[in-house]
Amino acid sequence: MPRIINHRTFLYTAISVLIGAFVSVLFCIHHILAIILFVILIATNAVLFALYRKRFNYSLGFAIGAVALTAMLILTIVTTQDRYADLDYDSLHNIQGSVYSVHTEAGECDIIADELTIDGKRYSGKMHIYAETKSSDKLEFLREGDIITVEARIYRYELITADSINTYSISRDLRYVIYTESSDIAYATGSSSILEKLRSALQARLVGFMGSHYGNLSFGILTGGRGEIDISTTTYFGISGIGHILAVSGLHVGFIVALISFLMKRVSARIKVPIITLLLFSYTLFVGFSPSVLRAVIMSSVCLLTLINGQRSDILNNLSLAFTAIVTVSPFILFDASFLMSFSAVFGIACFSNVLTRIFTKCKFPHMISSAISVIISAQIGIMPCLLYFFHSLPLYSVIVNIILMPVITLFFTILILTCIIFLPFSLTSPLVVPQSLLILLDGVAQFTAALPFAQITLYTSRAIFALYPIYFVISPYVMFPRFKRLIALCAVVGSSIVCSVSVIHFDIDSAVIPIRAYSEVTSLIHKDNKVILVGDCRNGKQISRTLHCNYLGKIDAIYLTSMSCETAEAVLYLRNKGECSKVYCPYGKEGEGMTMLLDNDVEIYIFDQTEMPKELNAEYFDNSFVGYNVELEQDKKLLFLGVQTNYDKLDATLLNSVSVIRCRFFNGYLDDRIFLTNFSVDTVDISDKYVYPIMNIGSYIFDYYSGKFYKSPGN
Repeated sequence: MPRIINHRTFLYTAISVLIGAFVSVLFCIHHILAIILFVILIATNAVLFALYRKRFNYSLGFAIGAVALTAMLILTIVTTQDRYADLDYDSLHNIQGSVYSVHTEAGECDIIADELTIDGKRYSGKMHIYAETKSSDKLEFLREGDIITVEARIYRYELITADSINTYSISRDLRYVIYTESSDIAYATGSSSILEKLRSALQARLVGFMGSHYGNLSFGILTGGRGEIDISTTTYFGISGIGHILAVSGLHVGFIVALISFLMKRVSARIKVPIITLLLFSYTLFVGFSPSVLRAVIMSSVCLLTLINGQRSDILNNLSLAFTAIVTVSPFILFDASFLMSFSAVFGIACFSNVLTRIFTKCKFPHMISSAISVIISAQIGIMPCLLYFFHSLPLYSVIVNIILMPVITLFFTILILTCIIFLPFSLTSPLVVPQSLLILLDGVAQFTAALPFAQITLYTSRAIFALYPIYFVISPYVMFPRFKRLIALCAVVGSSIVCSVSVIHFDIDSAVIPIRAYSEVTSLIHKDNKVILVGDCRNGKQISRTLHCNYLGKIDAIYLTSMSCETAEAVLYLRNKGECSKVYCPYGKEGEGMTMLLDNDVEIYIFDQTEMPKELNAEYFDNSFVGYNVELEQDKKLLFLGVQTNYDKLDATLLNSVSVIRCRFFNGYLDDRIFLTNFSVDTVDISDKYVYPIMNIGSYIFDYYSGKFYKSPGN
């Protein structure tokens, strides 16, 4: 009887640990049931090993599957048990930690701290600190290794929420999160590791010769460190389809392997392979152990070993081996975006590259060009579900741009890495002029492509989009249906169409208010008449963008500001550079320092007064001074939006009597018969009343202002 799928040892083990990863998630919800399922899976592998012990390839797969699942069970228990400190999470705590990473942009300093000391006691794990900043903020000088101190309320990063797995926190061992202001953080200069010093020295020399923009861009391409690359650059690189070069991946590892192999082409494989493998792991140590790098290094190492023993390398088997190794050690990484992007690209190449190469070869393309084009197209097909689910977008010109620029990217990376190794240790920076010229070309093409019409489509999809991967596998050469291949292909096309259509998500509440989870501003998103409106102080562009996409809202149609500080201008520019907003409204007299900054950057601004009101929202005035905006509700009632500097208890009684819902910074006990959408509660006020909803205390939510109902937000 002919086989439908040829046996591959590590394909079976990959499927075993894939199932085990889902059971690990179940462990966070129901310990006993998950352990029972793990025991069943391990026992199944043990029985199959006994049955097929005389067939080496089969028995090896079952043995590795049993060992991997056992290790996964142990690691899941260790990872999830006693994860959090025994603290009072409703009180303030004194926190000290070492800066592991830091990035300041758009009104927010994003800090990850390790070596945590809470109230004088040492705890394991890392803490995520969101600190709202001002222009020329002191945290701009914060560096890795510095020691920070802050007093704040601590929130736990839960492994599993109501509808999702917190992959971001799991993959980085983040256990806690705090929200604060930069003024509340004190820091002192700390010591850096040798690797951090090496990376800093490399970045300083690249920036010193190439300038801030191209120097930081080169450093990001070499190491994956994108902390100093501005958001507009990462945005147009992503829209053009070459954003993958800013994350260290198989492309970088492939360049290094090819370069070293070329330089050592006359060296024996038994000498060359260990040297290349050692250099690859050194590079991995230098750039950090990201999933994409680990996958590429494991696969490359296996391929290199075949040069010694003479065996044929199989891309699917190698990919399955890398998948098994990484997911066994870290089960929850299966749900991480970078991990899935890395593996899905290679999976797409494995499924479609050979078929497409044959098609292009039949069309009289040279074999080398056919192979290169096929790899690019296959990788794009592979990552498409991940792009739609995690990044809600699809760059339409990606394939064409990658085909055109891949020779330039290859040449740029090769020359850059040789220059860094040979010349930079001796402070010779002039040879950098060659890679800089190539980078200017890449940067220009990326900007040009991103500015083209229809360069990117935005689409929000559910997890159902991942059902495309089994369909990919069924129509690949790995599944053999000689008599029904055309029928299977037709069914796959129909199935793919169904999957894509049912996975699309729309925001379906047309009278919604979503408060932005921020500390020192009052900002909200409004979904009204199929338009998305941003209203308030608007100082934290990153948090606004996160909330926007977590709630599947896409682009902001209009921004209504209560003031226009420099922090507000930076946030608006951040959103504009990401393509997430267009026009801005501001009341006369509230322009502030940010006005010049926005005008210098060609932002479309409308200034209004009492004689010429904006369209989407109504402006409220008291004693001829602007106080906020309102949305008309039923029965002559209003929903009032106030800025952070406006206290609602100081407003006119006539205005307050017409208001049934108030969005403000905090509730102070006055007018307890209204609904209050606040940032946080005042300690002296009891917030147990059902009419007060502090977002910093209860998490992100959606308020339907017509029905008066509250819904948990996906952005919690």
